[in-house]
Amino acid sequence: MPRYNVEHNGKWACFSSIPDLFITDFVEKSEYEKWRLEEYGRANYMPAEQCNRISISEAIFKASLNHPKKEVIENLVNEAGLEQAEAETLWEAHRNKETSEE
Repeated sequence: MPRYNVEHNGKWACFSSIPDLFITDFVEKSEYEKWRLEEYGRANYMPAEQCNRISISEAIFKASLNHPKKEVIENLVNEAGLEQAEAETLWEAHRNKETSEE
C-alpha cells in the first residue's frame, strides 16, 4: 500500500494508505525531504514532487471512507499538526464538495 506526499500551504506531510491517515506533521519542504531520506534511503531517491502525490482534499476523502469525522479531524490536528479550526474547515469543504457532486 502506498504512501502519498501531500503539500498544503507550502508545507508537506505523508499520508499512508494503510491506516488511511496522516503519519507525519506538515513541515517545511527541507525537513520533509530529510525525513523521506531517513525513511526510504538514498537508493532511487527523487524529490516528493516527483513521487506519489495527492491533494489534501483527496487525503481527507480517502480518510473519510474508513474513519468517522471525529477521527479524521483528530488525525489532522494530532498527527498532521493542523489547527482545530483549519481541520474542521477542511472537513466541511470535503463534505460540501461531496454533497454538490450528488
